[in-house]
Amino acid sequence: MPDHIDYNDNIVENEDTVPEFQAWAAYTVAKPKEWYCWLRLILVVVVLFLLPLSTKYAAGLPRFATLFLVVGLISGARFFLDAGSIIKEHGSMSNIDLSNENDSNDPDAERKAKAMIARARATEIMGKISSSSRIWLWIIIFTVVSVYFFYAVSTYANGEGPQPQTRRPPIRLLNDFYYPGQSDVLYPTCTLGKGYEFPGRDETRMVDYNMLGALGYETQNVSDYILDKWFQEVDLFVDETSLVAQWKEDSGNTFSQVSFKLFSMPSQPKFGVVSIRGTETPADRLMNSQIYMSSVLTQVMEYLIPFGWIFAPIYPDLVAITNWIGSEQLVDSNYYSVVTDFVNDLVVGNYTYEGKTFDTLRVTGVSLGGGLAMIVGAQTGAYAVSFAGPTPVLGRKTFLPELSLEQINTRVINVDPDNDFVSSIRGEVRNTQHIICRDWPAEYTKCHSFWKQLCEFSPQLWVSGSPCCLFLQ
Repeated sequence: MPDHIDYNDNIVENEDTVPEFQAWAAYTVAKPKEWYCWLRLILVVVVLFLLPLSTKYAAGLPRFATLFLVVGLISGARFFLDAGSIIKEHGSMSNIDLSNENDSNDPDAERKAKAMIARARATEIMGKISSSSRIWLWIIIFTVVSVYFFYAVSTYANGEGPQPQTRRPPIRLLNDFYYPGQSDVLYPTCTLGKGYEFPGRDETRMVDYNMLGALGYETQNVSDYILDKWFQEVDLFVDETSLVAQWKEDSGNTFSQVSFKLFSMPSQPKFGVVSIRGTETPADRLMNSQIYMSSVLTQVMEYLIPFGWIFAPIYPDLVAITNWIGSEQLVDSNYYSVVTDFVNDLVVGNYTYEGKTFDTLRVTGVSLGGGLAMIVGAQTGAYAVSFAGPTPVLGRKTFLPELSLEQINTRVINVDPDNDFVSSIRGEVRNTQHIICRDWPAEYTKCHSFWKQLCEFSPQLWVSGSPCCLFLQ
């Protein structure tokens, strides 16, 4: 018979004994005291479950609290009553008497040996389930998401209002800059009409909206300088920064993180264009997640499910259900709600500042600003021009008030550049203008840049004598 190793690592010759198990390592298991088990149970149930549950109900979040209650009960049952816990408590190898395992006179030796093997296998399987390597992957993912969430939320607590301009070089207009166009690409939306036109102007160009959307990122001194140069007319458009600031103070939105501008036309006293800034701060990215994350996840699910397109008619309802939990409590903090209130106050509520009133507004924006422009335009009836904005089609039932496809399709234009992830968030609005990206194949940031979009439209203007194209140094 083969040799075997004893506990002192010595080679032993034994013809009569056939080792069925060999000890490779020794462990000492200390059974916890009863008081420790009760203390741990109280900590889990009271501190980690009952306290958050009561806090959510007290904070006026009944939907979220009820969801937390259901998920907590299911998770608790799985944690305390799962098969792994039962096996560890009642089916471990430590409960088997091995004192007579090799006694040939014991008639139950073979049965005990088989039982020990079965329990060892069960313990090994449950151990792999409880300590799977994928657990660390999910721990890392949730840790990263949690850190980013708290970092973004902290921007709300700094007591500062939004900054219109952050970490970008100034804009320069070059009279001798040339951006060659393609003779076989003439975008039909270069000239706009049917509600999108600027009153008193012979022609309203798409690139003009693009410039106004870009100026939503800038301070007033920059926008005043660029407006006169771009339109080749002094005070054709005026940046009404003081009006917006006064309205925010009057409406209680002074510290709202959403940043937008109002451009008025002195020659047309009751007309203006609202320009909504895109993503600039962690708070903006957090709001992006709040508004569009359910749509993104639903779109991913559609791609992963075989024949996922079959369920396309019910996807808006699924998105609405996932947003239903916190919809009532989050509506006041939504970016689009602030801008919608601003537009309605000016057009419907006859809000007046230094004698200025408005009865007709247009809305524009880039990226997140473009997505908000589409929502605000559909809700208020103001015509909206969006550049690389995430569309509200898939999540139209999540907004308050809800949007209809008719509102979106009749009041919104969205410019969709090639290779742009943001504007590909489902689904496409009826009035979508696809434009090429000269850097194809290119990274996302290049094709998503509104400077690239502006210069893509600019070659069409050389025929009509535009004096310059915008160039970012």
